[in-house]
Amino acid sequence: MHRLITFIAFSVISLVVLAEEPCTPDFATFLSKFEHEQEFQKLNTHFPLSASYIDGSADPEPSTVEYIINSATDPNYSRAKYPSKQMQAATPFKMKVTSMQGGHLVQFTKPDTDYSFVFRFEKTTTCWQLVKFDDYSL
Repeated sequence: MHRLITFIAFSVISLVVLAEEPCTPDFATFLSKFEHEQEFQKLNTHFPLSASYIDGSADPEPSTVEYIINSATDPNYSRAKYPSKQMQAATPFKMKVTSMQGGHLVQFTKPDTDYSFVFRFEKTTTCWQLVKFDDYSL
C-alpha cells in the first residue's frame, strides 16, 4: 500500500512538473510560445531588463538612451513587450532572427519607415530569456 501511494504521488508530481515545464531547448519553439503567451513572456524575461531607445530630439544629433526595466509592473515594460502574432500581421512587421554566440537576436522592422527594434535572448541553465531590448526607431 505504501508503495502504491508513493507511486501515485510521484506520478502526480511528475505530471505537474511536465505541465508547468516553461522551456524548450529549441529556440524556434520557445519563441513561438513567447510570442503567444503573456505570462510565459514575463516568466522568461530577465529583470532587471537592460533597454535602450534613440532620442531623436537630442542636440546636436540623436543619441542612445539606456535604461533599466525593473519588473513586469514597471511602466517602461510595455515599451519592451514582444509583439504578438496579431500585432505583427496588423502592422505589418518584418521579422529577422539572427543566431549569435550564446543566443539569438530577433529584429522587427516596418518597411519604408524608421521603425526598428531588437530583442536579445540568451540561454540560461534552465531556459531562454529575454535579456535586452533596443528600440532604434526615430
